[in-house]
Formats: sequence, structure tokens, C-alpha cells
Amino acid sequence: DRVCRKHNLRYWLDYGTLLGAVRHKGFIPWDDDVDISMPYEDFLKFKEIAPQELGEDYVYTYPPGFICRVMHKDFGLITEEDICGVYKRYGWRDTQRIFFHVDIFPIRYAKEELSRQQLSDTIQKGIARKKELRTYNEEATFAAWQRIADEIYDDYELPISSDTPTSRMFMSLDCTVQPKPRIYMTEDIFPLREIEFEG
Repeated sequence: DRVCRKHNLRYWLDYGTLLGAVRHKGFIPWDDDVDISMPYEDFLKFKEIAPQELGEDYVYTYPPGFICRVMHKDFGLITEEDICGVYKRYGWRDTQRIFFHVDIFPIRYAKEELSRQQLSDTIQKGIARKKELRTYNEEATFAAWQRIADEIYDDYELPISSDTPTSRMFMSLDCTVQPKPRIYMTEDIFPLREIEFEG
């Protein structure tokens, strides 16, 4: 929050963190992470400035084509090998280590001329192609993930993305958690407003 305010970057609470803010005025008592969404252009700026702003105590994990995470070193992954190891085991639950992380979901503007159906169909094809290419085996590496992410971006995400604000937004195909297209009306997100969270 401090870094985003300082650099005029937009973000909003999402998923369980948003639910917690509304229902509990803070974290859901059994939650174990923070979910944040950001417009894609703000997300790219955040990636550049976060290491300097947050310092050496934090780990920034941006595996190509995966959710981006920010973690304190005491509760995070340090090396690419650590990250690959966790994803090879299908998630975070198979490790004995305690994790606490901020998940950052990049959100893109959609081209105005596309119908909602066209947008949804293209995203769905991208998700299916990503699933087809993705492997969680011993061969999984950042380089392999990057090749997949590049193909998905070029073939599916770039053709439907707008560089300027439009009436609709969608979750970038960078995120692996979406089992189906996530499309939002921009007016349902903006203007952002503040809500109480843990005081």
C-alpha cells in the first residue's frame, strides 16, 4: 500500500482478501495470503520499483505464466529451484514450510470492438492451450514456462488487449488459477474506494 500510494499505482483487494475486508473488516481468520489485482500497466511498474522500495527482506517471484507473488524471506521461496519444486508438487500444500505471500493478479483492458462472447472464447482457448502445454514434471523450468507464456501472450492475450482504458477488463492469462475466463466491467471496479481493513 505504501509503495503503490507513493508511485500512484492502482490496486484493489480481491478474492478472499476482499471478502474478508467486507465481512470481517480485515483478514478472514483462516486465510493465509493476500490477494490483490492491478491494472496491467501498474503491475509492470510495480515489478520494476518493488525490489528497491521493499528492500532485501522480500522475495519477488514472477515465474513466467504464473501468479506473481511477493513474500518475506522468512516465509517465502528464495531460488528458482525452490519455486519449481513447489509447482511440481501441484501447489503449496505438499511442502512442510509455512508460506505467507501477496498474490498479484494483472488485469488487462479488452479491445472495445470485441463482443463479450468473442472475448470469452479467445480467453478460453488460451487457457486450454496453456493447460495443454503446461507440465508439472521434473522438466519444469523457468525457461520452459517462459516459452509457454510467450506463445499464449502472442497468440491469445495480445490480440484482445487494449493499451487504453475500455469498458471491460479481463484477468491476464499470466494467472494459472483461472479455470474459466474472468471478465469484468470496468465500471464495477473503478472508481476505487477505501474500506476499513485491520484498522
